[in-house]
Amino acid sequence: MIDGKKQVRSFSAAVEVTQGYSSPKADFIITPETGNPTVEFTFDARGTYDDEDSLEQLEFRWDPLGDGRWLIPYSFQPLIHYKYPRAGIYNTKMQVKDPTGRSSTMTRELIVNLLDSMIHVDFFATPDSIQVNDTVTLDASLSRYVIDSTQTLSYSWLLPGQVVWSDLVDDPKIVHIFTQQGLHAVSLKVVNPKNDFYNELNKEFTVYAENLPPTAGFEVACAYGNILTQFYLDAWSSSDDRLPPSELEIRWDFNGDGIWDTPFSKEKTLYHQFSQPGEYSCTLQVKDDEDQVRTTARRIIVSAYTNPTSFFRDPRDGQYYGTVKIGAQWWMSENMNFRIPKKLIHRKTFNQWNCLFEQPLQCDELGKMYYVSGVIENRYDDQYVKICPSGWRLPTKRDWEILFNTIGGEQNGHELRFGGQYDFNGLDIGYGTYNFIWDENIGNTTPIDTLYFFKDTYQKSWFFSTTEAVDPQNLRIDVWMIKLDRATKTTWTGFALPSIYVPARCIKE
Repeated sequence: MIDGKKQVRSFSAAVEVTQGYSSPKADFIITPETGNPTVEFTFDARGTYDDEDSLEQLEFRWDPLGDGRWLIPYSFQPLIHYKYPRAGIYNTKMQVKDPTGRSSTMTRELIVNLLDSMIHVDFFATPDSIQVNDTVTLDASLSRYVIDSTQTLSYSWLLPGQVVWSDLVDDPKIVHIFTQQGLHAVSLKVVNPKNDFYNELNKEFTVYAENLPPTAGFEVACAYGNILTQFYLDAWSSSDDRLPPSELEIRWDFNGDGIWDTPFSKEKTLYHQFSQPGEYSCTLQVKDDEDQVRTTARRIIVSAYTNPTSFFRDPRDGQYYGTVKIGAQWWMSENMNFRIPKKLIHRKTFNQWNCLFEQPLQCDELGKMYYVSGVIENRYDDQYVKICPSGWRLPTKRDWEILFNTIGGEQNGHELRFGGQYDFNGLDIGYGTYNFIWDENIGNTTPIDTLYFFKDTYQKSWFFSTTEAVDPQNLRIDVWMIKLDRATKTTWTGFALPSIYVPARCIKE
């Protein structure tokens, strides 16, 4: 002890050390930590120690299989080597004793597998960019036995959605369809059939959302024309789930003969003239950036006549209509298909317009049939809706009479029907009418619904004007109409009740 003044004092005590009798402390390591039956494992117990005795005084014995049999008897050697006869999980045991016979035991688990690092495992997927529902080829042909490239190998796969490995096969390729978007793990096990040794590899693949084929769509500005008509084709209605329409490529087969008349291009509109009359299936094919394609076709009918034709696009809804010049008049050569509120306010039990047989597709093909009273100006002031676009109007009786004079009289009215020499294309869809369905619970004064009928279908073409009958009492009941009879090729003109559904044609103002 030393104090601050550097004065020192010393003390001593006696300690008696006697002979100890503790057990040794067992410890060993295994190198390598795992391997196959060809590997010679090293068991090293040099980490064992004893409080009284040196390592050289200790004896060791081993049970490598962990089955209770001491295959390697006691010796003073703490380091041994051992090969396992087969793959498995072994609880390897070592026991150490000191000169007094005191002992201790330690157990370590060792996994002996069939993995062989000499088997090189590799595989790839085709295509390399995978989308949902793609058919993907997984190819393990790059795998090989390093020290003998001629060695035949077998293959087993663990694919997404599976919980067990597939059966061993000799073909290194397998086909799989990924059905879900996201990151998916694929495992491959390559086996040497001579000794069942194997190696395996796990890879992850990103599966992207499915690239659906584009939707092919196009408009024909006029579906009916003649050999002089410049048919305007507009494919901007084509679409895709990933790309804007401007990035899609298109090509055309104008006559539907299976031979593409144009190469793929990003141009979406063009004009085409048919030199011969006939009915053509004009076909469009649309392609995205991954060569997914979709095809659609539209019917185009070309007459042998030479009437001046054109087309008009309604700015209100973007619909196209063909037009034809007959004499000094420009008429629409198709029935109007403008959508207006379907129910009249003053008579909500029936429609302002109808499709033939009440089938929406018929409106797309043939145009709408309008309730005459609902579309003639001033018949119902609170209900009037102008169905013709700006610059066009519904024809008057006088307009129809000028038309008949141009074509040589009403006796030639059948030439205004579809296929006639003036390309007017009047369709034989007849007219529609209705009956009310009454509510029997409260009497027959309140209609609850309407039952529609269609007459003269496929037999007659009906059209109307805005000219009303002169009525001294100003009841404004009848409207001047025309009817073209298919069977007799005769024309009827006169006043009729406007409470029917008839196709509408517009004339240029």
